[in-house]
Amino acid sequence: RWPLLRIALSCALAQKEVDVHVVVVDDGSLDATQNELRALDDDRVSVLRHDRPKGVSAARNAGLAKVDAPWVAFLDDDDVWAPDYLATMLGAGQASELHSQRVGLVFGGHLMVDAQWQVTGVSLAPPVEDVRRGLDEFNFVGCPSRVVLQTEAVRDAGGFDERLSLLADWDMWVRVVAKYDVVRCPELLVGYMLHTGNMHLNADRFLDELAAIREKYAWDPRPGRTSVRARRSRAGDMLPAYVASAYRASGRRVPAARWYLRSFRMHGSRRDLGRAVGVLFGERVI
Repeated sequence: RWPLLRIALSCALAQKEVDVHVVVVDDGSLDATQNELRALDDDRVSVLRHDRPKGVSAARNAGLAKVDAPWVAFLDDDDVWAPDYLATMLGAGQASELHSQRVGLVFGGHLMVDAQWQVTGVSLAPPVEDVRRGLDEFNFVGCPSRVVLQTEAVRDAGGFDERLSLLADWDMWVRVVAKYDVVRCPELLVGYMLHTGNMHLNADRFLDELAAIREKYAWDPRPGRTSVRARRSRAGDMLPAYVASAYRASGRRVPAARWYLRSFRMHGSRRDLGRAVGVLFGERVI
């Protein structure tokens, strides 16, 4: 997706007050990407190409193998960073009261944008407590593009599980957080693009991979346990509503309505009840 990658790459190279080395992993592209990357003349950029697609986790692991810096960040081709993103995230990690060698992961929030880069929503970084105690219920860390990690922490965790795609990042955060300290950065310096090609819109695969990681870590599959329900409500991003929105965005109204009803039963939100009914009649009703 060269039109997207071109912008993401520009954002990575425009970072201020940090020395960056960008590893672009071309996972079997069929468009102009390969030729455009060959034409780049920048010593800060390395390119790896898979002639056949190996999947997002294998691509991230391939890039990770080429990293020689103490910190690493993963930027998807359809996301963007503000110019001070990396410096701000690293500064948050270094300013933390925690010993810097024990900080394995720094996470922030993001702005949701459309294909014209107009802001459509906000996803705030939740409290560290939610990350520490709630990763068995939801990916409170968020997408890779809003996370910076110690390179050694990612390698110590074993890299990304190549059996997973949609939830490979969540699975990684679980393993890093189990061994290292976590720091929250409150700034909103990431643009996460919402479009029809987003992986997270595949709700069926999401649920299949969720079942796999629940089995992997022997998690309790019952959502909304009493001890954590109030904290989930404050954090805002909850699993049933997330799955419902994925089904809704892909046009599958009946399963979307079912998941909105699950969210309503958990939290009693009249908005979720209204969406459960409205989604059956179309977006205009909602």
